[in-house]
Amino acid sequence: MFAVAIERGPKRRTFAQVQDWIGWLRAEKEEQAALKELVASSARYGLVVAQAGMSFSLPTSIADFTVVDRVTGTAVTDYGAPGVLSAFDTQPWQEEEIERCVKLLQACWATFDEVLQAIPASLQDVKPQRGRSPLAMRLHLVETDLMHLTAFGPAARPVDRHRLAEQETGVRERYQQFAATARELLADFREVEENFRKLDRQLREKIAGWHGGKGELLDDVLGSRESIAGSAQGESFQAFYGFLLSQARQEELSGLLDRVHSLAGITERDARLGHIHYDWLDAAERTQATVRQLSEQLRRFLDDQVWFENRRVIDILRGIEARALRLRDIRNVPVTTELDAPAPAIRLPLERPLYAPVKKARITSDHVRDADEETDPAALFEQVYVDPEPLRGGVRQALRSQPQVGLAELVARYPLTQGAAELVTYLALQDEAFAVVYDEQHREQITWSQADGRQRTATLPRVTFARKGA
Repeated sequence: MFAVAIERGPKRRTFAQVQDWIGWLRAEKEEQAALKELVASSARYGLVVAQAGMSFSLPTSIADFTVVDRVTGTAVTDYGAPGVLSAFDTQPWQEEEIERCVKLLQACWATFDEVLQAIPASLQDVKPQRGRSPLAMRLHLVETDLMHLTAFGPAARPVDRHRLAEQETGVRERYQQFAATARELLADFREVEENFRKLDRQLREKIAGWHGGKGELLDDVLGSRESIAGSAQGESFQAFYGFLLSQARQEELSGLLDRVHSLAGITERDARLGHIHYDWLDAAERTQATVRQLSEQLRRFLDDQVWFENRRVIDILRGIEARALRLRDIRNVPVTTELDAPAPAIRLPLERPLYAPVKKARITSDHVRDADEETDPAALFEQVYVDPEPLRGGVRQALRSQPQVGLAELVARYPLTQGAAELVTYLALQDEAFAVVYDEQHREQITWSQADGRQRTATLPRVTFARKGA
């Protein structure tokens, strides 16, 4: 016995669909006529079952069908397509049922392609008494494929019957483009996870041998974290992680993927794309777990530092107490202090010397002798101009992958070609995208090569270019 669901339209069409065998349904004006059409089409559907590698018993009459559900259709039903879900359609499926349904669906389209290709070219545009011509069916399928694919990209152009093969190829190319984008996004997620894992390993190594302050370590770690989040992969992760947290959007994406994988024009389907969003979610969860582990390392480090500082304070207090106890029994302890002077030095304003004008030196050219060698006077007028725009471009390029970059690192990446003039131009740069920060407490050396091959070194305060808003 075959379980059948009946969908009756408001006026003129009734669908009979066999529930366990996807794609086996017929439509007529009345229910009995639709069941008879199921019996008549069973032999053709048997080809689909054989294509899927399954066994199938052909029904002999409508007595082999049992109507288990009846639903009221809509105008879509009368138009010629099932439009209402039955109770069977809303039930959850097991993994084995899903695999069986996918095999039958692929077999349906494979059988349809074989039959369509077997029709001679002269009959492709011949319309039968009922239904559409083979070419019209092919056009309709391409239109449907393009309509469903618009859920993953720009709206498709209308189908041109004279360019049908080209547009069928376009459907496959858009599917391949979607597949490539999905894989690239998954690769971005995994790269973000790997970057955070590297940062976690580096943090462990730094904590093991760290002797500086807490602020320096936090600045270093948080700066690296911001660099990862500000990269192209980090931005992709942030954009899609919010999407993955929405159950409604996940279900919507699952439905769209199922619709795309059922398109007739897509012959080479990637089964992994059906659950690619679950792979995204799994990679995102692993990334978040790594970030939590990194935060736990920082929290443990700060707790240890607080404990060590408290221990140091207690040791100092105990040292003071021990010293006080040793001095308790000592009498006549000399208490001394040192003064710079017994009294402050006071100078009244009138005691200061009056202003003495500087004696001007007398310059005369009476005894100027001629030079012993000839000198090119053009050297007095030579000027070196450095265009600051390429230097700004180099700084912006470096700040794309990190929130700040030092002058020494920039010079190592882009060596100085115009000597000290180019170095001074770096110090005078002004831009809306970054700020120049000078650290007077630390010094660094900048080395460059002159045109004659000699090495020059300049010692100056540490200069850092910081991205604004980072």
